[in-house]
Amino acid sequence: MSLSICIPTYNRKNKLEKTLDVLVPALRKFHNLEIIVSDNCSVDGTDQVRKKYAGSLRWNTNTKNLGLLGNLNKLYEISNGKFIWFVGDDDYVPIEAVAYIIKIIDEVDIDHIFLNHEIVSSGSLTERRSVIEGGEDLSLTEGSFELIDRLGPNYFCQLMFITANVYKKEKIEKAINDVHSIALPLYLTLYVMACGKSRVVARSMVVNDWSEISWSDRYEEIYTRDIPNIFYLITRKFPSAKLKFNFLFRFRWIVKYKSLYLRFIFRALRLIRFSGEVK
Repeated sequence: MSLSICIPTYNRKNKLEKTLDVLVPALRKFHNLEIIVSDNCSVDGTDQVRKKYAGSLRWNTNTKNLGLLGNLNKLYEISNGKFIWFVGDDDYVPIEAVAYIIKIIDEVDIDHIFLNHEIVSSGSLTERRSVIEGGEDLSLTEGSFELIDRLGPNYFCQLMFITANVYKKEKIEKAINDVHSIALPLYLTLYVMACGKSRVVARSMVVNDWSEISWSDRYEEIYTRDIPNIFYLITRKFPSAKLKFNFLFRFRWIVKYKSLYLRFIFRALRLIRFSGEVK
């Protein structure tokens, strides 16, 4: 099995069905492909989608809600492909993207594929912007973080977009349990770039809809705690990565998200002051 397309889902029946309507026909074209859906105890009638595609794809229903991170880990455990591609249940993935990924897997010695993609910020497919502009596919050697420079601070966190990353399963085996955060895909991407070979696909392959983000209520926590912690873990495991995550990049990162950091510092100071008053 070359590729496992793994789709975590929770209470997104209609969006999941649209995604599968596009992807399932790929199973008839490629015999080295599997599609797995893992339902995190949905209560919106998602089981109707399972019945619609019974016999066409693999379906897992968790006995309890594992959270997004737990659901990703479950999919990793039950997948059979040499490569694993986590796909958001609300992302638009054309069959051409599947074909291109399988072509790369079959022809190139690679550990990771990053897919350029278009962002839709208002729900309108007419208002799109690609995270990488122009150019040709880019091959990166082990330890190269050139992709960070290509993305820049505006789109760096698109490395965390699960549908943009395809991983060789054995390459992330030792990393899958390192981070207990929904920012796990960012860690996996930096990890595999540090110790493996990556291919950056320049042509936009998928569409990421920002009009509904499942983790929007944890935005501040992810950007002020989880992502800096991931930087730290990567530089601990791969000391040479410190040269890539230079001061200038960190400064640009903090400037871009200065409002989050200021709120975080303000709350910490209030907590310290409150603790002192209690004593």
